[in-house]
Amino acid sequence: MICHFTSVPLEYADGNTCWISGGQGLANLFSFGLPVSVCLIINVVFFVATVVSLYKARQTSRELKSNVSADDWEQVTISAKISSIIGFTWTLGYVAGFTNVVAVWWIFIIINSIQGVFIFLTFGMNRRIRSLLQDKFG
Repeated sequence: MICHFTSVPLEYADGNTCWISGGQGLANLFSFGLPVSVCLIINVVFFVATVVSLYKARQTSRELKSNVSADDWEQVTISAKISSIIGFTWTLGYVAGFTNVVAVWWIFIIINSIQGVFIFLTFGMNRRIRSLLQDKFG
């Protein structure tokens, strides 16, 4: 809709690819780049706010522990889980859309395709579930 009010021609599927084209890349910028940029910026802000909140909550409720490195690894794990949910893989899609490097497209496609599996393994297969499965199947 933005391109309708500008002089940027918006075309889709130019015969070679099934992608946004027209206007020497401006159509791609207006219809893909700007909306994805806004979403990525919002995701980064929420991600940082969530990680900071988790860190502050952990600091206020922390008792003296001798194994600090395990606690730090748990924070990294939680942050990775959260980032998988909010879609940081789309950062690769954003880069791929503007660089048009085939390798970046493939990495984006593969990582984005297995994102559901990653979420299942990190959230669904927790210690309790693994223990139950191990007890049942030995």
